[in-house]
Amino acid sequence: MIKLTCSYLMFILNSLTNLYSYKILNEEKIIINLKNILYFFFFPFLLIFVNLTNVIILKIFANIFFTLIIIKNFYKCNLKKALYYTLILSVFSLISDMIVSLLIVNNKYLINFASFKSKYYFRCLLTFPVCIITILISHVRLIKKFFNEFYSKIFKSKTNSDIITLYLIFIAILISLFSCLNAYNHVNRVGHFILFLGVIGLLLLSCVTLYLIYKEHQINILNRNIVEENKYMKDIARQDKEFKHNLINNLLGIKTVASKKVNQLIDELISEYKTDYKNILNINDLPDGILSIIYRKAYEENIDNLNLAVDNKIKKDLIDMLSPKNYNKFCTSIGILFDNALDAIKSCKEKVIEINFLEDDEYVYYIQKNSFTNVIDLEQTGTREYTTKKSGHGIGLNYVKNLKDIETKNTVINNMFITKLKIKK
Repeated sequence: MIKLTCSYLMFILNSLTNLYSYKILNEEKIIINLKNILYFFFFPFLLIFVNLTNVIILKIFANIFFTLIIIKNFYKCNLKKALYYTLILSVFSLISDMIVSLLIVNNKYLINFASFKSKYYFRCLLTFPVCIITILISHVRLIKKFFNEFYSKIFKSKTNSDIITLYLIFIAILISLFSCLNAYNHVNRVGHFILFLGVIGLLLLSCVTLYLIYKEHQINILNRNIVEENKYMKDIARQDKEFKHNLINNLLGIKTVASKKVNQLIDELISEYKTDYKNILNINDLPDGILSIIYRKAYEENIDNLNLAVDNKIKKDLIDMLSPKNYNKFCTSIGILFDNALDAIKSCKEKVIEINFLEDDEYVYYIQKNSFTNVIDLEQTGTREYTTKKSGHGIGLNYVKNLKDIETKNTVINNMFITKLKIKK
């Protein structure tokens, strides 16, 4: 009966520690009502019965589940947040347990005392220092800031919740296994050291993996936005073409009843609109995602007498050929190169840009040719200090040149500046 009472009190103490540590980490208001009080005092009885089974992994899962329930109810947070902080507090508790155990291993008197018949009660007494260390860890400002910011970046975004939930379950299993090892290694100094390093490694690996999942998801969102913008820009281009087509027909209709001076004005307008289309060839042949970049930049610059020609030999969708990360790099690089081309042709008499897309078994190629007037040092292109722009920054080509998985080559042939960009499939 005394053992059961000690176990009950030990669970109550652990629960209070977890609730207080959560409050330290989040500074949220605790909600106390009859239902929560019943949860708090009733669940430890169930945990006592679980402990009687002597199945360590079952006991650990039961403790994690109980902590999850009380945090979710006492702070009215969502399940994802409750699970996240339950796992964090479980790690804190495990580290605190190992620190206390290491102190015991290095103290012969405590080892002898723990070997007596009072071992169970001694273990119960150790709950106090474990709880105190857990609270102290939660108070460390750097730790608190890291885990709160990590939660904000990973879990508050629209990340794939199924992947995160599965991964959190995976962490819970690993924490449970480590806790089992901890339970069997209370007087083994080497075992504790290895276990301590393992838990820290697990925590770092979990954070890095979740961060990579988050970044991959953000890239996928960006790529989807590029594709959606491409559809939007295609629609704008189609409507613009239809508008000009109808406008020209209306102007031709007005010509039949207009005066000579008005007819001259109409002819000038029709010539301007028609020239606009003669000088932009096959822009709709651009791959999805790229079209919106090229069309938007060309539209915003509004360069008179722009001669833009597109030749796309790639029949497949680029987003299916490249990884999300490489697709994003490819689109970004093309945007920078096209910006440079638009800037270079502004002072040219013949404003020419040619764009080619090619592929082979290993690479996708983007080849851009543009007219220019400035003297170019090919050996210096792509270095951070070198630029031919009036703005004088020269950052764009240097950024593209330093991207991984992308290779660039610049040449000049017949007064045309040629940039060849290739990226691995």
